[in-house]
Amino acid sequence: MEVVIGEHRFKGIHDQWISTEKENPFTGLDEFLAKYFGKHILIFIAYDVKNHIEDLQTNHNNDIGFPLIHCIIPAKKYSFKGFKPGKK
Repeated sequence: MEVVIGEHRFKGIHDQWISTEKENPFTGLDEFLAKYFGKHILIFIAYDVKNHIEDLQTNHNNDIGFPLIHCIIPAKKYSFKGFKPGKK
């Protein structure tokens, strides 16, 4: 895993938490956030989390198995100065 956000480049995975369909996603999220308080945490949130906030439903199947919430603690953080132009 490698991602650039603003002036930071995050690389690798130190730890991660992935919600499952069988649990309330916010319980596990709270525990993970408390465990890594003060650390950089990348959080990917699926649109269908709305169904756990309000009494809503979706008519679409999650055929690819995308999690509702995926949290990642990056292994390393670097400064990012911008992309270098490539050769054409």
